[in-house]
Formats: sequence, structure tokens, C-alpha cells
Amino acid sequence: MAVEGAPGVGKSTLAASLVGATVIPEVNLLFARPQPEPADWYNDRQTARWEMAALAAARNEFVILDGDPLQPVWFNRMFGNSGASWRDAWQFFHARIIAGRMALPTHYIIAHVDEATRNARLLARERARGLGDERAQRKVERYRTFADTQLPYWRALAAQFPGWVHFVETTDIANATATLRELIARAEAKPPAALDAMAFIEAWLSNVIVA
Repeated sequence: MAVEGAPGVGKSTLAASLVGATVIPEVNLLFARPQPEPADWYNDRQTARWEMAALAAARNEFVILDGDPLQPVWFNRMFGNSGASWRDAWQFFHARIIAGRMALPTHYIIAHVDEATRNARLLARERARGLGDERAQRKVERYRTFADTQLPYWRALAAQFPGWVHFVETTDIANATATLRELIARAEAKPPAALDAMAFIEAWLSNVIVA
């Protein structure tokens, strides 16, 4: 499974709350960025995360990816990079899937919470990381539209491929964890065919209107 959501919704906390699961952290927590950064470095590190997940799954471990491996595709399209970069990322992952080096999560878990709670959590998190109030507030403002902007993408995938995308409200992490455990217990691991999903993603992102 992959857990995704806007900054401050608690997706990493939700992933870590599943005792016994193997959690594959985000790229920026796993790898130090080289300077200069080679082309496709970030995309390649997403592939490396997938390979870690696949090795753990082969050992019969239950694996959760903290963050969608395909994030560079939709993020670059919906958050200001609407030129070639998102298509380059799509082509990169499409080629890796064809080559058998990647697949898609069996399920997506989209964590969400009301905006007031999310903004308060994000502000507290950035202050705890050492940012001053002004810089922390700027970061909150930067991500203020993040949740509303990405939700249509997940809703489109949920409608196109029923049972693949699940939305979990995270106001109370204990309740969210219980909800997620129930979902895991009853969910069948039947993701869509990877190339069908990639084709839909490309078509949807090509036609979406980005504010």
C-alpha cells in the first residue's frame, strides 16, 4: 500500500502507527541529495523505494510506502510545472513498469483532515524542526491549497478504478489506524493493470485545468 496526502495530514504518523508493517520512508528521508543533482535522480530514487518494498514483500512482510512513488508525475503537473517535466516523469516510470522494474501499489490510502487542523499541525511541525515563526508560516501558506488541488486526482482514480483508492480521515490517528486495519483486513489486493492506470493518469493530467 501507499499512503499519500497533503503536508500536515498525518500520513507518516498513520503509516508508522501500523505495528508490524514495514514502512518505506519518503525519498528525502532515505537519500541525501547529491550536488549537482543528476537528471532523473529523484525519479530513480522512487524506483529504489519500490525495489525496497518489493524485496520486503517477497519476504511476506506487509509493506507501506510513505508517499506515492508516482508523486513526481502528478505533483509536477498540478503544482506549477505544467510543461515537459511531468511528461518526462510519466515516461520515466512508464518505461520502468514495462521493463519490470516497477509496479503500482495494491491500494492507495489518501489521508485527509480539515484545513484548520492540517495547517495547525504543519505549523507545529515546522516550528519543532527549528523554523522561526515567520518561515514556518510561509511554509503553511505555500501548502495552503495543496490538499484541495490534489484531491480531484485521487477522486478521479477512485472513480475509474473502484476499490483501489481509499480515503481515511485523520483527525484522530488512533481511529484512523483502526479504520485502516479494518480496510486492510477486508481489501482484496487487485490493483488495476499498471499500463491501463498509467494511460488513464496521462490522459487525466493532460486535460486537467490547473489554477
